[in-house]
Amino acid sequence: MIILGDCKDVIKEYKDNSVQHIITSPPYNFGKRGRDGVPKYEQFNDAKTQSEYYEYICQRLDEFIRITQYYIFFIFQILTNNKIAYCNIFEHYKYNIKDVIIWGKTNPQPAIQKTCLSSAFEVILILCKEELAKKRTFERVNWNNREKSNQNYNIIKGTGMEHGVRNIYKNKAVFPEYLIEHLILKFTQVEDIILDPFMGSGTVGVVCGRLLRNFIGIDIDAEQCKIAQERINESD
Repeated sequence: MIILGDCKDVIKEYKDNSVQHIITSPPYNFGKRGRDGVPKYEQFNDAKTQSEYYEYICQRLDEFIRITQYYIFFIFQILTNNKIAYCNIFEHYKYNIKDVIIWGKTNPQPAIQKTCLSSAFEVILILCKEELAKKRTFERVNWNNREKSNQNYNIIKGTGMEHGVRNIYKNKAVFPEYLIEHLILKFTQVEDIILDPFMGSGTVGVVCGRLLRNFIGIDIDAEQCKIAQERINESD
């Protein structure tokens, strides 16, 4: 199911624990103009102040935690325009943070500035309700670290797909499918409801369909909703 709208408004109507998991990535507050000299999003102000961005993320994370029964996989990249906000987010949600996974990219884009480090990773912050976060172990997962061939590490390494996957679906922040597949296969069960409240071009939905998970996607951009629906239909 795909819903057009702002996720903050849409999920206020959802009951507590109404989805099993959330897998998503918010706008990163990239700035007024992207790498190619044009705004990164057409329907969204991605040049907020640090305090505005912090408030924007917290308003939505509060609702995400309320409606999620198990785990939220919140994927983001630390940038100049969001670094302070995310430092404060880590502090604010310290009792909801279950763990952190690093997505290590094998073919990252070089930094725009000559003397800036090129970022070769993104953070996958795993959040949940406090009672789940207190537990050392995860619930309902599909791995066992005591079995040599069935382990799960906190680094997901890329396969060289990242560079160039962007813009294929008029979206400048497209997930590679292997990343979503890893999270779904390791942490979720068949027929779980998985929500992506910043759906974009629908990669989470495509992978959910292939792996027999139920999908709800929300996006503020009508064109992205159309593209996502077409991709999901084609993958059925």
